[in-house]
Amino acid sequence: ATHTVRVRTPMDTEAVQTEIERITEGNMCDVTVDMVGHQKNTIHLCSGLTKNGGKVLLFGVPPAKEEEQMSIRFVDLARNLSYMCSHSPEFESFRLALELIEQGRFDPSTIFSHEMPFCEFREAYSKACNCEDKVVKVLLTFPE
Repeated sequence: ATHTVRVRTPMDTEAVQTEIERITEGNMCDVTVDMVGHQKNTIHLCSGLTKNGGKVLLFGVPPAKEEEQMSIRFVDLARNLSYMCSHSPEFESFRLALELIEQGRFDPSTIFSHEMPFCEFREAYSKACNCEDKVVKVLLTFPE
């Protein structure tokens, strides 16, 4: 990646769109990554930021209820976007992620919007599942 854009609130789509257009000089992104998993917010945002024929990588939590479905807008399919999904990655993917962190090539702290003690796990889980309080990802901490 030549640039990364940290999106704190998925609702600020206009500002994100403007920044991506500025960085790419209107060409949009070859690849976008959704690490949040909130269907109604970020999947469509990532799709809209991806150039025709680009790739959208979806890493995250599936819908909370079995009957819910993830949807892709027809306009995005017509733009020939490729979607790659990952849930419960295999050990090799996990090992690679740890290596990237250890090498300093990826800083996972940039994806957390909230930090809560482990004793508040239920509240943290509820916030994450229900997109409450502008949550992106919650980092659970343990007492030392």
